[in-house]
Amino acid sequence: MISPAARQTPEPQSAAVARLPEDAARLGGEVVFEPGGHGCLRVLPDQDAVLPAPADGTQLVLGPHVAHDPHRLTLDGYVLRIRCDTDAAGRRAMIGSQLHGRTQWFGRAECRPRP
Repeated sequence: MISPAARQTPEPQSAAVARLPEDAARLGGEVVFEPGGHGCLRVLPDQDAVLPAPADGTQLVLGPHVAHDPHRLTLDGYVLRIRCDTDAAGRRAMIGSQLHGRTQWFGRAECRPRP
């Protein structure tokens, strides 16, 4: 017989928090992810989003049709993007890395956060 303590699922090493900012003009226009130990991701999926001023430790992730700041592209060398694709009966999140002129898309399994 297995003891109740042995059946418990171990706690993850790092937790992530996702929240919708209370001051957002439109629900879902911005989502903030704070993966434990990996800084902060501000996701702007809405093509009408207004780009915020860059903050220390915050990485912007833009929807596929959100205009990027050319100055940030020059400084960082890339723009992170996110899109959702239909996959059979579900949805699949794709992460994009936009360089000058083109975006290369990756599945979630191909991505990992770095501190």
